[in-house]
Amino acid sequence: NRDLASLIDDAIAPFTTLVDWHTKDDIQRNIRKAVKRHLRAAGVGNVDAVAGRLVDLAKARRSS
Repeated sequence: NRDLASLIDDAIAPFTTLVDWHTKDDIQRNIRKAVKRHLRAAGVGNVDAVAGRLVDLAKARRSS
């Protein structure tokens, strides 16, 4: 679990350095795609919902 969380965090990090990433749908779409790739590789079910929740979590924690 920690390894997966670390991989997902590393996948999200480059996108969150972009200006206004939390309001731009195309950047958020790319984040979801990157997250889904890791979730599928780990065998997690319901990747669409989980990826959406992780993007929401990233917006709450990283948009300042």
